[in-house]
Amino acid sequence: SASYFMTYYHSELKNARAVQIAFKVKQTYENFMEQIKSLKYKLVSSKPMDGTIRKVYKRGYQYIEVNIPSDFKGVNTYKMLFARKSSYKKIRGL
Repeated sequence: SASYFMTYYHSELKNARAVQIAFKVKQTYENFMEQIKSLKYKLVSSKPMDGTIRKVYKRGYQYIEVNIPSDFKGVNTYKMLFARKSSYKKIRGL
């Protein structure tokens, strides 16, 4: 079974692109988080959203949005969205 799934987003209407990774294995998510920290991404936002915690990290023009479920049971997954600043703002309606 897969430990994570990747989804590529492309919107011609919004002219935005991003990659999302949904992690089914907590250890794989933790490995990605260690890599993000080693690349010196800075936490710029952390808030509860629809039963999850949404954390946004930034480095230059790159954004990583991390969604952490309240528990990691059943179909819950950790998710990361990778996008450039302009695409991230369009995707999130900012």
